[in-house]
Amino acid sequence: MSTSPVAVSPAFLATCWSHTGDAQPGPGGRHLSPLDLRTRAEAAAGAGFTGIGFTIEDLQASPLSLEEVGAMLDDLGLVHREVELVEDWWTTGELRRASDATRAALVEAAGVLGAVSVKAGPAVGDLSGSIPELLDPDEVAHWAEELHRLGDDFAPVGARVAIEPLPFANIRDFRRAADLVLAADHAGVGLVVDLWHVDRGPSTVDDLRALPGEKVFVVELNDGPAPTGEAPFPETRDRRLDLGRGTFDVHGMVGALHDVGFSGPWGVEIISHEQRRGPLAEVLAENLRAARAVVSSVVGAGARS
Repeated sequence: MSTSPVAVSPAFLATCWSHTGDAQPGPGGRHLSPLDLRTRAEAAAGAGFTGIGFTIEDLQASPLSLEEVGAMLDDLGLVHREVELVEDWWTTGELRRASDATRAALVEAAGVLGAVSVKAGPAVGDLSGSIPELLDPDEVAHWAEELHRLGDDFAPVGARVAIEPLPFANIRDFRRAADLVLAADHAGVGLVVDLWHVDRGPSTVDDLRALPGEKVFVVELNDGPAPTGEAPFPETRDRRLDLGRGTFDVHGMVGALHDVGFSGPWGVEIISHEQRRGPLAEVLAENLRAARAVVSSVVGAGARS
């Protein structure tokens, strides 16, 4: 006797910077959230998210143990989890020693929390407006080897490493980033695709359609206004919008990622002055409403499983 396929509604994850309140990544501001982890997790769950991300810094600053955080997320139904960020994983000296300490902390956090993905960053320089040179072809083999090592370190705790191309970094083209990931030759190494970095970088919707779908581990949804000529990092930190409020081809990008096989959870990453000032429960509810409207319109109310 045959049964009909079950329709599964798309799942959504509130990425770490969407629920920090008055905190922001990069230089020039507070990095640690003034809000406790429970307040943030309850707001995400109350808005309807089924996943959440945290920075390792916020986890380390919390009075809650990792085990207590995991139990809290279980109680709230936040089953999809990610942690970030490992940087300078390719380098040597003092930067590498600091990076290795962060890596060890992330391995522990991912293991205890059951995080599926851990985000890794490329080289970004000082974020003042100057953009690093593209990754030298002669360095690709070294970076691929170090990515493989990252994958090995997180594999025992069941987490996958996702590297994020950025328009202000040495890795900003998604096809080239995919080539690097494939050169790493590790099942646990893949890509983060952030819609902001697609729109503001050199890549296109057609480039997304050419990505190896099995290597798209993390997707981050957002929209934005037309470019203003502002330096790229302040723009991405302060001007993001909910899906459908900006100029991005969000339907085309979501459709391309769906076509290569990405099925979620769909991360929602809204970083802006407006997001940081708004009442957390309200802004997260609106983030999810807008994201769900776009994703459902592209992939349907339910995917076949």
